[in-house]
Amino acid sequence: MANSAVVWLASVWLVSNILSLPFLALGISSCGGSCQTLDDCDGQLICINGKCNDDPEVGTHICGGSSSTPSPPVSSSTPAILTNNNFEK
Repeated sequence: MANSAVVWLASVWLVSNILSLPFLALGISSCGGSCQTLDDCDGQLICINGKCNDDPEVGTHICGGSSSTPSPPVSSSTPAILTNNNFEK
């Protein structure tokens, strides 16, 4: 009796895991991730040609990266300017 209960529980566990496998593929994708519908992408990203991208209508720039130029590297020989801002009128 106990042996058949273990087999039954193992069968139920196995079937439930097999049935849940398709849902693992329905995760929300980030930049460049695969998608099929608008809801497949994270946040304000949308699905364009099967890939999650910035939404041009909203103007998001999450996937495109920053358009600003980085600051130059600082070393011990970098000149510095000291300013005194006391906010007097």
